[in-house]
Amino acid sequence: AVDGPSIEADMSRRDFTVNALALSLSDKQIIDCTGGLDDLKQKRIRMVSETAFIQDPIRLVRAYRFGAMLDFCITPDTADAIERHAGRIQDTAGERIWAELFKIFNRTRAHPWIIQMADSGLLFGIFPDMTALRGCAQNRYHEFDVLDHTFQAFGHLESILHSGAGIPEDILENIRPLIDQKRGALLKLAMLLHDFGKPATRTGDHRGNIHFYGHEKTGAEIFEGIAQRLKLSNLETRFTREMIRHHLKPLHLFNADQAGTLTRRGITRLFLRLQENT
Repeated sequence: AVDGPSIEADMSRRDFTVNALALSLSDKQIIDCTGGLDDLKQKRIRMVSETAFIQDPIRLVRAYRFGAMLDFCITPDTADAIERHAGRIQDTAGERIWAELFKIFNRTRAHPWIIQMADSGLLFGIFPDMTALRGCAQNRYHEFDVLDHTFQAFGHLESILHSGAGIPEDILENIRPLIDQKRGALLKLAMLLHDFGKPATRTGDHRGNIHFYGHEKTGAEIFEGIAQRLKLSNLETRFTREMIRHHLKPLHLFNADQAGTLTRRGITRLFLRLQENT
């Protein structure tokens, strides 16, 4: 059905050219007013008009969702327009943003699209607290600032979830049944946000050492506000919050194991704290 005075007017109001295709019922011919067929062949996501992002800013995120799901590239003019209008995403309902992010996170290779969203500024529009991660230097055990560390960690998590990179097969057999689509997406969300508490807790001592004492607790508190904005369910909020709050615990157990001080009680304590989230 035509939603406008003409098929051309209707197609001109669509978001991307690959969505601006119609079928004539009289002669069964495809109506292509915007070059969508060529963009399909060339595997491109191209906006119909920059006005589309002004009328409904969720389309800013949807461009990356289509790219991730179809393995298409976003054209330079579309990427430039997204960068110009990235701030408008803050006027969009949080549940709509989460619905798009969830679909991106569910792809096996979400990492490059998250990087592109950061490059355009859109990721910082969705998560304003992320801005403080850029340039936040870490201690001598870290090669990257907090932002680049976050993106590196996100990529490593995705590799583990997709191929089990670096994880012994016997352990993977126990893990795989526990990671459904929702848990996988929430783990990626938690990884993206896990160090949000670092800028607020960054301190230095007289030797020049940098510390982030309690950053995991502060990060979990920051996440509570994000969860409310994205309208996450209680279960989604609890799972992600606990992953952020306790993300250092596995490292502590590993260090204890390396030092020969790991106890069964220490392992049990972590599982009791996480309970149904493990």
